[in-house]
Formats: sequence, C-alpha cells, structure tokens
Amino acid sequence: KTYGWRVEALRRVQRYVVRRAHGVIVPSFYMQGVVSGWLEGTKVRIEVIYSSIDLNLTYELPPKRPEGFLVVSSGRRVPWKNFEALERVVGKEKGWHFFLAENLPRAEALGWVKAADVYVLNSTYEGLSHALIEAMALGTPIVATAVGGNPELIEDQVDGLLVPPGN
Repeated sequence: KTYGWRVEALRRVQRYVVRRAHGVIVPSFYMQGVVSGWLEGTKVRIEVIYSSIDLNLTYELPPKRPEGFLVVSSGRRVPWKNFEALERVVGKEKGWHFFLAENLPRAEALGWVKAADVYVLNSTYEGLSHALIEAMALGTPIVATAVGGNPELIEDQVDGLLVPPGN
C-alpha cells in the first residue's frame, strides 16, 4: 500500500537504518516476517523477543457499569482499530452496551476491561497487542481478529475467539 510521500520517506529511512544494523529485535513472529521483507539480500539477523509486561495489574472497576451485556475495547481512534464497526454491531443488539476505554488512566481503563462481558480487538493490524495480554491476565473473555501477532497470543476457541478481519 502507499500512503503518500511522507510515509514513503519514513519507510525509506526505516529500511536504510534496518539494513545497516547488526541485528534487529522484534516483538512477534508476525513482525519478524514484516521486517525480513525489508532485509531481502542482507545477512542481518532478526530475533523475536516478546515484550515484557507487568502482570501485576492494578485496576479500578467503573463506578457505574451499564446493565446488560458489556463489550469493551481499548485504544486510540485510528482507522485500523475499526471501533465504528463495533459500535454499529453492538448498537443493533438489545441490552448490549459498548465502551471504548480511551484517554483514561491505566487503572481505570483496565477496570473497564475487567468489568466487561467480552473484550473485543477488531483491528486489521497488530504487531503484538499488550491490550490482549492484559485482558487475558484479567480473565476477561476475548474476541480478536486473526491478524498480525494476535494468533501468537490467542489460540482460537482455547484462549478466546479469533475471527477474520471485517467479520
């Protein structure tokens, strides 16, 4: 895909730097595949090291949880997160509520994830989602798109449900 001259300039800088590195560390096997495409014809080594995360999660439950089935997601409102699609789907179901945990203190956002009936990550791109790791650590059921590093975290119908993007 092309996104204009600014993104293309950044991509060129990125490739230039990576091709001159002694080694590259990436946070998932998915990202290893992406970066290896930048390094064709080189001998630069790529190592996967999963990002660390503090699983000593402190959360504050919401003061007033909506009645009914609560679907929660989190993140910035960027196009590849597809929050609008979640809002449309949840809005069609009687007694269902959607909450997007954005621009909140971490403990408050985690409280909404903990209070949810399901955490949904509906994105079309993820390197390795810390939000999924946190939802798993909180014991919240998960539905996520089978993109990027998500299948490295979620085994379909074991740790949660994986769905095709756009489904």
